[in-house]
Amino acid sequence: MDVGLEDESGVADADDFCTYLQNNLLAYWKANGVLMCEATDEGLLKVRGTCGWLADETATREFSQSIGRDLLGHAGSINQVLYPSVENRFPEIELSPLQDKFAAIAFVGDHSHSPTVGGLFVTFEQELDIAGIEQIRRTFPMLRASLNFFIHSLHRMRVPPGQPLTRRQVAILQQILDGVPYNDISKTLFVSESTVKQEAKRIFQTLGVRNRFEAARTLSSRP
Repeated sequence: MDVGLEDESGVADADDFCTYLQNNLLAYWKANGVLMCEATDEGLLKVRGTCGWLADETATREFSQSIGRDLLGHAGSINQVLYPSVENRFPEIELSPLQDKFAAIAFVGDHSHSPTVGGLFVTFEQELDIAGIEQIRRTFPMLRASLNFFIHSLHRMRVPPGQPLTRRQVAILQQILDGVPYNDISKTLFVSESTVKQEAKRIFQTLGVRNRFEAARTLSSRP
């Protein structure tokens, strides 16, 4: 049965999804807060969803001003960054208001098809060891696709004119291109595996391709 990420008005609840990430996907590593944000044209951060200690408005503001903009400033091909030691990464920033809240940050952004459009920050109570970092990195394709579901960045992908993809199709396409299996995609978006397969077929028809390899080649070759 499809649970879906949208309410009756068609608007997805990013707060609920942040809570899901904290309590399920990242609970093992003692995640204690998640902030999902969109970067505006003015280079500011527009909060889309929060949970944990970041659900507090003051905490969100302090975190965004001290850390968020710097992380979103990454350019080039870097779209996934994990900082196990915040103090070492930001020696010039005054972290005292935040220091008792987290010891490490996982940051997921998307720089693949456009300038930075947003980010997903996950904070942890304790520093992460090498094994933990590598395990969390394996979740990044799903985290990035989830981020795009809410921020819509991949609607700027080079798809045929007049044939836009839906928000769910955008999130599914991102994971397909990242090589995520259909059953894992279904878990990420709270839908059945059969729904993912049906949507994948529609996506390929829209792009005029037969599989994910042709989709990746087509999207990368368009000007």
